[in-house]
Amino acid sequence: IRYNQLIESSFYALLVLSDAIFLCFYSFRLLCEYSCAVRSSGRIKCMR
Repeated sequence: IRYNQLIESSFYALLVLSDAIFLCFYSFRLLCEYSCAVRSSGRIKCMR
């Protein structure tokens, strides 16, 4: 077992995972802002 390759692959997996989490949060925030823009009555306010 070459530890260097293992560390490199695990670091790459962590990078991909963090990218996926960031994309998920970003799309969720966009969806929240869009739904708040649609409901412009003022009853529902989005948390930023």
